[in-house]
Amino acid sequence: MLRSETDDMFTETTALNKLRERLERTLVELQRPLQVVQQCLFQREKRMDRDLVHDEVDKQLLQEEELVRSYQLKMKEQIEKSNRQLAENRLVLCNLGKDLDDKWEAQYIDEKCYKLRIMGNLSYFPNETLSNITALSPESWAKSTEQNITHSESERAASLHQRRVADELLKFAPEDLWRKYITVNTAFKDRISDMIEARDRLQCNLTQTQQEIFHTELLIEKIRAALWAKKSPMRVAQFRLMDRTHRPTLELCHDTTQIKLINEVQEIQDTVHHLECELKRAEETRAQLLRTKTSLERDLLVKGNSLFIDRERCMGLRRSYPMSHQALGGHP
Repeated sequence: MLRSETDDMFTETTALNKLRERLERTLVELQRPLQVVQQCLFQREKRMDRDLVHDEVDKQLLQEEELVRSYQLKMKEQIEKSNRQLAENRLVLCNLGKDLDDKWEAQYIDEKCYKLRIMGNLSYFPNETLSNITALSPESWAKSTEQNITHSESERAASLHQRRVADELLKFAPEDLWRKYITVNTAFKDRISDMIEARDRLQCNLTQTQQEIFHTELLIEKIRAALWAKKSPMRVAQFRLMDRTHRPTLELCHDTTQIKLINEVQEIQDTVHHLECELKRAEETRAQLLRTKTSLERDLLVKGNSLFIDRERCMGLRRSYPMSHQALGGHP
């Protein structure tokens, strides 16, 4: 029974030690997902203007970081518990081994004594030495071994429980991290899709704005040409009016010609004033369109930058994220 318990305890200690090594490997491997998440958060801080917001992707990344850190902490706790349990197991193995060695030695002595025959060269021993050679009673001897076995069974059960807890942790950690990995990637894909849609709308608006600027500039040129065309008739009409003011005496009358000349000058002035107002409005429209164009180009730059960060840098980093349970320490 002692030998069987020693073998069982050795097997359990070996299994716990292997599991402890898996925990240590997994703890090291969890550093990679953590670095990926932190790099994604760092890269997203480089977004600009209105895109630098705490969106769903940031929220999911922070949750992923917290999840990785929590499993790292749990792994460290299980490693510490495993180390303490391994120390207890080895102490028990040491006691069992010593007890077993003592019994082997005692059996050897008993077998040697059993095989002794009457021989002339055997020595005599004092009676007091022979009477004090036994320190324990058979009951105490049996109880001591029984206590060693009971203690071993108790520690072996504790070791088995520790293995089951650690094994569950190694099983559930990759599953949880994988589910969160998929959730974060989905958030990234949704955000990227929204940004592509927004970028396309901005590009469409920019194209329309550029066309409006082109048409407005054509209108401005047309109005300026019309204003230029009115200069010569205005000069002619004004010169005629001025020249007719030099008519002599009674000839300087407000005749039909004078009235028509005055009306002509007034009509030309009204037309010029109208054209000048149209020109001012067109120039204001062009200025507003140019401001809109600048704003749209800035928004396109911001969206392009955000899209590059999320689609190229962050998703590029996440492609190196552990892609299976094996990569996350889920292997036996």
